[in-house]
Amino acid sequence: MDTNQVDSLFSKENTAAPVPDIFRKRINKTLDSLPDLPKAGRKGYSKRVKKALAGAAAVVFVGGAILANPPAMADFVKSLFSESYDAGLASSLKQGLVQYPNARTTDKGVTITVSEVMADRSRIVLAVGAENKNGESLVGRVDWGRLEFQDEHGKVAAHLKYEEGNVYTYVFTEKPTSETLTVAGNFTEIGSFATRIEGNWNIRFDVNLAQADQQTKTVPINQEYVAPQGYTIEVNRLTKAPSAARLDLTTSLLDKGRTFDAEQFKRNQALMSHELMFHFEDKQGKPISYVNPQELPAVVHQFTGDSYFDEATGKMHLSYIFSPQLFDDKIFDQTGMRLVLDGCVLPVRSGKSLTFKTEEVIRNPVTFENDEGKFSISEIEISGGDAWMEMKGEVNNRVTDGIWSVIDDQGHEYPVEFQGNGISVSLVIKGMSEIPSEMTLTHKVANKLYSDQNWSFELPQKEE
Repeated sequence: MDTNQVDSLFSKENTAAPVPDIFRKRINKTLDSLPDLPKAGRKGYSKRVKKALAGAAAVVFVGGAILANPPAMADFVKSLFSESYDAGLASSLKQGLVQYPNARTTDKGVTITVSEVMADRSRIVLAVGAENKNGESLVGRVDWGRLEFQDEHGKVAAHLKYEEGNVYTYVFTEKPTSETLTVAGNFTEIGSFATRIEGNWNIRFDVNLAQADQQTKTVPINQEYVAPQGYTIEVNRLTKAPSAARLDLTTSLLDKGRTFDAEQFKRNQALMSHELMFHFEDKQGKPISYVNPQELPAVVHQFTGDSYFDEATGKMHLSYIFSPQLFDDKIFDQTGMRLVLDGCVLPVRSGKSLTFKTEEVIRNPVTFENDEGKFSISEIEISGGDAWMEMKGEVNNRVTDGIWSVIDDQGHEYPVEFQGNGISVSLVIKGMSEIPSEMTLTHKVANKLYSDQNWSFELPQKEE
């Protein structure tokens, strides 16, 4: 099937734009690779069969081809967002909130594209693509985390959190104040090691939040809890955007020296070191949804979250992103909802240690015990410039989290890592190239769980 025939075929299917080269080549390649039908009663493929096969080829290749197509052609093929399991994306697509930047850049035979964008005050989601001249997908080899989202003041506003196929989700560190965001990225290489392709791919386009803002509601909360252990939780606001709901809050330490490790609290930007456990329930006290549940199974509506430390205020800002279904107006406004605090994990100074002779531990395991559990360590060997010890017992994140170190009989201190899973875990002493006669294992900073809180409040419904 030649170029004119392919264009003619799709023009008859009410396609306003000519078929892009990548799309056309892939359809032709598929048709050319098909064997002839048996000659019994037929001579090759009929026009009708070829037309059907071309349509099938279009469906098979839509994941790569649509990313290079103009919006006119995007109208008749399935949106990449509609293939996601994300209920918020499906809702935004239905409401007509998806934007089509048709951003693309080509170098060294590789084309990088952003075909669809969904953006509101909770997050920004991109449908992306990357293909070589043969139509092979290179999406997984592109460092999409290099894309920057800047507001009108040039401030970086969002970071990559997760991906689902060709759909990449970025979460705003702070709730954006600009109506327009600029997405920009410069890629100088694709892939790594043997697959690396060096080049220069620049992509830049604007995203407007105005239409999504018309369907966004902000509910001030302004609730504060001061824990007797010496920390504070402030729940600031709930933003109900079309694609997701966003809950903003902060945590801060009142006792920064005696109990908590303020430096570790500040350094660790992951939610793990200041992890909050809470749930939402209705007026009858029935749980609706959990965040970081301590027991499974549990209903969870949370998509993701983000955090950053504010040096000026000494507060850790946390944001939790939920499915919009959790705060649907029909449910939220009619039944009411309470937020119930279940627990909090914070870095505390531990100092618990265990001193042992290495000859003895080879013969008989020794046990380390802390507030979160205990485990035994045995064996010791040098491999790859590190010392490795076998661990058994209650080896889980709660027990091994935090900062650990080992001091040998000469007073040299080494950092410690834990590698493996719950079935097989090793204690790795980094940089220890010789086995000393004696060593001291110390848990310097532990991530302690506080679960004795008694705090809840009803979420307000009045909007800003």
